[in-house]
Amino acid sequence: MKKIYLLIVALSLIALVLSIIILIQKTTESKEINDFCSAIGSNSKCSTVQQSKYGKIFGIDNPWFGIIGFSVLGVLAGMNYFRKNNIRKILIIAGSIFAGLLALWFLYLQTFVLKAYCIFCVIVDILSLVILFTTIYMIFKEHNKKLKK
Repeated sequence: MKKIYLLIVALSLIALVLSIIILIQKTTESKEINDFCSAIGSNSKCSTVQQSKYGKIFGIDNPWFGIIGFSVLGVLAGMNYFRKNNIRKILIIAGSIFAGLLALWFLYLQTFVLKAYCIFCVIVDILSLVILFTTIYMIFKEHNKKLKK
């Protein structure tokens, strides 16, 4: 079970770094980041996605939610790696579900509404879904362990 928490820490750290890159791109309109994003493909338009009306929730830039959320998720998983706690586990599960659902929403918006992609955003969304599936795997693994006892 410890390896699962370590995996969540690693995935959260990668998503955190990418969320910071997205925030830098969004707030500074960094030409370097935007050029990199656009070079990936014709539909890869970071600034189009970031500057859309969906780029904020309650007036707060979306990357801030990623920065805070992945930081908290990573810390909770790290703490559970060293000393398991059921309250932290529940918070990790809840955070993973929230992040996964939000990721699906953002992927839907990019694909069907904006018809443009931010490669960094897509990677963060995929990482969120991997964290969710890792958490689901953890739940089933613990459940099966209890059934065998």
